[in-house]
Amino acid sequence: SIDFEVLYEMPTGYVGCVRYTTIYPFKPRRTSVYLNGQKLILGLDYVENETTSITFMIPPEPDSIIIDYER
Repeated sequence: SIDFEVLYEMPTGYVGCVRYTTIYPFKPRRTSVYLNGQKLILGLDYVENETTSITFMIPPEPDSIIIDYER
């Protein structure tokens, strides 16, 4: 299979929520999440759920959330 990288996606979520979803399924442990330009740490700042959503350990402020991932 061919791997595709998705860059600069703004995941879907609501203000004050902890769970955000991606447009496409991602490969496990192949996400990079950024909050206001700072890279977050998988397992410390957020976790992956299934293959289309992430959950933040602490609800982020309604700022810029970007995710890069392999699908």
